[in-house]
Amino acid sequence: MRLKTFSAGTMDEAMRRVRQELGDDAVILSTKRDGKSGVLVTAGLDDEPLDAERAPADTAAAPLLPSSDSAALDGLDRIAARLEFNGVPAAIADRLLGAAAELSTENPVLALAAALDAQFAFAPLIDEAPACPLLFIGPPGAGKTSSLAKLAIRARLAGVTAGVVSCDTLRAGAEAQLATYTRRIDLPAYRARDGQTLRRALASLPEGGLRLIDSAGSNPQSDGDLAEMAALATAGEAEPVLVLAAGGDPAETADQARIYARLGTRRLIVTKLDTVRRLGSLLAAAAAGGLALCEFGLSPQIGDGLVPVNPVSLARLLMGERIELPSLNPAAMEAAE
Repeated sequence: MRLKTFSAGTMDEAMRRVRQELGDDAVILSTKRDGKSGVLVTAGLDDEPLDAERAPADTAAAPLLPSSDSAALDGLDRIAARLEFNGVPAAIADRLLGAAAELSTENPVLALAAALDAQFAFAPLIDEAPACPLLFIGPPGAGKTSSLAKLAIRARLAGVTAGVVSCDTLRAGAEAQLATYTRRIDLPAYRARDGQTLRRALASLPEGGLRLIDSAGSNPQSDGDLAEMAALATAGEAEPVLVLAAGGDPAETADQARIYARLGTRRLIVTKLDTVRRLGSLLAAAAAGGLALCEFGLSPQIGDGLVPVNPVSLARLLMGERIELPSLNPAAMEAAE
């Protein structure tokens, strides 16, 4: 049986969608109210119906659903409930539920992981050193400086050469904060006040390594701030990487992602996941900006607080499970703290 969940404003609209996509033979398996979109209707369609003349005599006494399909439906209900709890926008939730319903697995985490893999891109930052520098951009307070430091430490522990440049000349103590991190793990660090000094600083960093650029917090509603970020990216020939804090309003966060995507941003770091319970905004941002999810900030600890994102880890978080932080070199972590 093929299962699919439909989201609509009214039951009549949901039923029309069921008939349009699955046909008149579809069986309604469950309905529930959805505070976001109105109703959620799960329907099923037997891909290979029995011929009436060849059906066994006891067919009428058989259960409505085989046990495996019943388990899959239970898993879909759990996924739907968790997506609603997380505040995932209805359109995204509908796509995820539809993709999960195509799978035969009875494990809701694996079903959701496969759906996430089909609907979103995942691109960790340091599987290998990027060919161009990475410019961390985002609103004030998103966690750009700490994320940059966490990534630099992880790169060093992975044997990847790294160096940093700070262009945050506005926030009080920003350069001192970054210098504290870099000195303790012997990372080359420079500061730059404009595009020209940024180019010189990048040229001083080790070739072939991870080159990270910290920027001042930018207002996505300010054309001047956005122009400054675009100028830094151009001067440094850098890839802008968006850093956003978890827990924001999904619609507002989606708007911010769309704006920053116009600067050439292709990847998203989500921070402060340890402080929130609802993660709908991160899916809204990734979908709206067409951004690949790359890193999660799961702890304020500089030594081990940033981890690569993959579909399974994201599915586990959405389903309410905890993710264990990776075990890093204790000596390096102690130095970082």
